[in-house]
Amino acid sequence: MLDRYEFVQRAHCYAIIDGVDSVLIGEARTPLIIAGPVDRSNKQYEELVPKVRDLVGKQTMLVNGFAKEATDLLEKDPSDWEGGLKMLLCYKGMPKHNRYMKLREEPRFQKLQDKVEAELMLQKRIVELEEQLYFVVDERNRQLHLTEKGRLELSPENPDYWVLTDLVDEFSKIEMMAKLPPEEKEKKKLEVRAEYDERAEALHTIQQLVHAFVLKRRDVDYVVEDGKVVIVDENTGRKMTGRRWSDGLHGAVEAKEGVKIEKETQTLATITIQNYFRLYEKLSGMTGTAETEAAEFMHTYNMDVIVVPPNVPTKRSDLNDVVYKTKREKYAAVVDEIERLHKLDLPILVGTTSVANSETVSRMLRSRKLPHNVLNAKNHAKEAEIVAQAGLAGAITIATNMAGRGTDIKLGPGVRDDRPDEDGDMIPGGLQIIGTERHESRRIDRQLRGRAGRQGDPGTSRFFVSLEDDLMLWFGSERISTWMSRLGMQDGEPIMHPLVTRAIGNAQKKIESINHERRKRTLEYDDVMNKQRETIYKLRREILLEDDLRDVMLDVFADAIEGEFRNTYGDVKDPNGWNSEGFFNWIGSVLLAAEIEEVREQRFFDFNKLHETAMGFVVDAYDAKRESLGAELTNRLARYIALQTITGEWQDHLLAIDSLRESIGLRGYGQREPLVEFTRDATNLFSEMLLSVHKDIFEKFFRTQVVSPEEEARRRAEAQKLAQQRYSKPEEAPTGAPPAAEAEQPPQKGKPHSGLETYRRDMPKVGRNDLCPCGSGKKYKDCHGSPTLRESRQHTVPTGAPPEE
Repeated sequence: MLDRYEFVQRAHCYAIIDGVDSVLIGEARTPLIIAGPVDRSNKQYEELVPKVRDLVGKQTMLVNGFAKEATDLLEKDPSDWEGGLKMLLCYKGMPKHNRYMKLREEPRFQKLQDKVEAELMLQKRIVELEEQLYFVVDERNRQLHLTEKGRLELSPENPDYWVLTDLVDEFSKIEMMAKLPPEEKEKKKLEVRAEYDERAEALHTIQQLVHAFVLKRRDVDYVVEDGKVVIVDENTGRKMTGRRWSDGLHGAVEAKEGVKIEKETQTLATITIQNYFRLYEKLSGMTGTAETEAAEFMHTYNMDVIVVPPNVPTKRSDLNDVVYKTKREKYAAVVDEIERLHKLDLPILVGTTSVANSETVSRMLRSRKLPHNVLNAKNHAKEAEIVAQAGLAGAITIATNMAGRGTDIKLGPGVRDDRPDEDGDMIPGGLQIIGTERHESRRIDRQLRGRAGRQGDPGTSRFFVSLEDDLMLWFGSERISTWMSRLGMQDGEPIMHPLVTRAIGNAQKKIESINHERRKRTLEYDDVMNKQRETIYKLRREILLEDDLRDVMLDVFADAIEGEFRNTYGDVKDPNGWNSEGFFNWIGSVLLAAEIEEVREQRFFDFNKLHETAMGFVVDAYDAKRESLGAELTNRLARYIALQTITGEWQDHLLAIDSLRESIGLRGYGQREPLVEFTRDATNLFSEMLLSVHKDIFEKFFRTQVVSPEEEARRRAEAQKLAQQRYSKPEEAPTGAPPAAEAEQPPQKGKPHSGLETYRRDMPKVGRNDLCPCGSGKKYKDCHGSPTLRESRQHTVPTGAPPEE
């Protein structure tokens, strides 16, 4: 089966995209990811949910107390140090606590909290403060950690269970045990590693569950539908069906909500939006807001942006922004404006930048008993109905950016007419657009404005901004705040001036430039992966599409032999360090060929000659196996082994690349360019992965024995016969008894026989979290200890397998 990347690359496509700017620019921040389920147990979530629920409940009680104390102290004295300290405790313990967030809306209190935090960090007392909590939340980095108080609450009998040991120190201590034999040291290291892995897994689960309870809010960050947790896009308000949070967080939210915990997923393939669409031969699109991104379209896709004038000149009035000091003042002004326009029987569309903001406006409108519709993820199914009514007289519609594009709001009868307000001023008719916040991208704002004034209809648009909005905090809020203070402007009094609107536009341009650089850097990183992607998919395509795999497999075997030689002996030009006997011993063990004995004593001084000799044995072994099995079965076996190996190794490689990508930025502190470092390390990882792929295919192909159905039946019959002989009476042997190596020992003479004897092991029992004795490197529970995997771990393959992919 061809994956999406291969399909597009093989096709000669002409992609026509609607809303081209949103797809090629806006959504280019996140890659396309193809993921598959991981066979991993979810029981830990279910077992730990009650403990985490209690822990979060106790933390909530603590934060309730801190928030109340902070409110009381700051009402008496807005600069009270202790009040700022209590606010900081609320922020560290539960940053989305409602009462705390109300306090934080006041700029004076926010500055006080920041001042207290800076002072404590300078005095190195921040850890002392955090120990008053059960856990500490780092909202910016989406991380949290348990305090001593929290560890004691989770495990009163063993709080150190939640503290991870340093493996390097533990291994060093084991190495210092002089009286311990080497094999015992290795065994002890495995035990320490297994205990570390078990603790790390449990601690990770605890952290993700706390994250789910504290930072993920139902009907804001996600909704629950039909027993499933569905993510909500915080910007558009649309439900992102089919997507899952990574690293076990989605499973934690499912455990929190008590729905079925789906299997975790692992990345199978990934590509950026940019590289995905650059696979098409031609690209074109139409949108109303691409002009601001013209430079990026040319740089990334080599596409020109041509501006087409409107069919009918627009009559929409785009008014200057209204700037307030605080969000509280801004939202109060927004509601006043909505009420004023509603009395004039005009349709109003209120645009918000997030679901949370839409809920805030809705709550304020309900307090004034103003009828309205909210268009976000909760009532996404009614989108068409709500939009159809949004142009009727007196209609109030609150929407996230999901209604800001691709919708045409038809005006109702009488709406186009101008009408006077209470002061006698004429208000243009048509749809009235109110933006509650400037978006970081100008094109999103233009999409919202563009809902009004379509096809020559009248309308107005205006944005309400506060100095506490993210955009204003990043650029220029202090300067504007100082200007407002010098002018003697009172609370609730806004600024409406073209200079302010222009300053906001300049701030947006700066952020657009920053985001462009981020997308550009993301593309540069993905270009490194793109070369690797092309190499691995080229090999997969050959294996999938070739009718006769002989030449393809022999090329893989040749690469495996050369790679293993280079990996073992390094320099292929210096024969002094070669061990040709050991090298041919390895080849002989893979091919199971006795005739290699004749060259094991031979000295080689030329690598090409050595490689040619080795490949001669490989070709003979392949042809012999092909003659024995037949061409069709040999191809099926080769295809099955190759595809399984490539898929598994590629998944592990993507996981390693993800880890590298997350940490590579830290190398900038060492005055090293992260992109250069990433390119080098990713290339080295890929070379190692390719060597492993070639070697594994080589070894698995020749070491896999294909068993005919007749031979398999004969072996089963012999195994059952041997098993029956171990019982005192043949008729007592159960149907399908285990093979002789696993059957019970016969009863001792002179003792009564009760049917089955106790099975006695010759080796110690393997624990579920111990490393599997088969040498796979996996835990026993994920390998031979898993019932679903036991059959697939056999060393023989029936002739009915392998199937085509």
